[in-house]
Amino acid sequence: MADYRVIVFSGHPTLESGGIGTHLRMLLDQLKRNAVGYTSVLGKSRRDAAVNRLLSRVGRRYGTDTGECANLMWHIGSLASRLRSMVGSPTHEPTVIHCHDRACVMAAMMVRGDLPYPIVQTAHAPFWQQYQMQGAGPLTQLVARGIDPQVVRGCDRVIAVDDLQRDLILEQDPTASVTVIPNAVDVGLLDRVASEPSGNRFGKPYIIVARHFQHKCGVHVAVEAFARSRCRDSHLLVLLGRGRERQRLMELTQKLNLGSRVRFLGARPHSEALRLIRNAKISVIPSIPVGQYIEATSLTMLETMGFGVPLIASNIGGLKQVLEGTGAGVLVEPNDPDALSGALDQLIDDVETQSVLAKRGRALVREHYATGPWFHRIAAVYEGALLTRRDNAVQR
Repeated sequence: MADYRVIVFSGHPTLESGGIGTHLRMLLDQLKRNAVGYTSVLGKSRRDAAVNRLLSRVGRRYGTDTGECANLMWHIGSLASRLRSMVGSPTHEPTVIHCHDRACVMAAMMVRGDLPYPIVQTAHAPFWQQYQMQGAGPLTQLVARGIDPQVVRGCDRVIAVDDLQRDLILEQDPTASVTVIPNAVDVGLLDRVASEPSGNRFGKPYIIVARHFQHKCGVHVAVEAFARSRCRDSHLLVLLGRGRERQRLMELTQKLNLGSRVRFLGARPHSEALRLIRNAKISVIPSIPVGQYIEATSLTMLETMGFGVPLIASNIGGLKQVLEGTGAGVLVEPNDPDALSGALDQLIDDVETQSVLAKRGRALVREHYATGPWFHRIAAVYEGALLTRRDNAVQR
């Protein structure tokens, strides 16, 4: 058993949806398996969610982003209140506060004070650009921009999920201690799902896009590519996710006369999503860059390869970092429906290439992206942060 405990801290509300949810679920599972004591603080309380909705309505009513900015501040304060109830006195066992977004780091800095508890942050994406993509006003974006460098300086260690996140952190603070640890997948879970009888609930072979309906995820590019491809006559396009662009995507499918060929499934529990990916003919990750918000080490990518499902992905960020030179997936230029359409048509009939991609994808995931080695690297970051914090306490 480890001689420290971990508080897993995130504003993400559920372990059942999205890459962050999957990431958190695997981390909690590995903490348990490795006998590391932990507690988790996830999402918002019902009261905080109600206050956030009220503040958002106030901001919209008066045509300013004052309400949204207040919403952010309230969110940080409420996270701090929830964390405070979890943090014991400094006489308790050593504790690492592992944050998964910038708001949580700010809350942890407020709560920790002089306690010898190191803060570790996993950097999944740039903070302020999340607000920019959501259409936040200039005041909220300015506050979010100001939070970013404060957070970097307040962390004892930062875990970056790809090289781009590391570089963005070091731009804000060249002295930051950053370790790149790409995402991983539970290979045992994938194997259990793969051992089940295969089944296609749609009655036709399908191509899957398991992405949130946000502009950066490029789902619209996949829809346009599918409309231009020959495989639209023989396959379905299954869209697994939810988000603010759903209506736009539905209108696009109607405009392209794809109404009977596209299935909108919405969000699904992780176990169901895995089965849908496993039984797909091809999995597509059509992400596009939005400023500095660029796809990192996609868990859907790793799950796809772990199942041996042929993969086509955009040639950007963590997708490129994982796939380039491996022969485990097909890379296409982002935001290019013609390139994606061509890749689909070329791969859909090429059984030999599908077999090669499947073999290399499985091998790549099992050799480099399994959760066991992934967690051991995270644990080394915890231990380094605790040691540094102790040394600094002794020097004071």
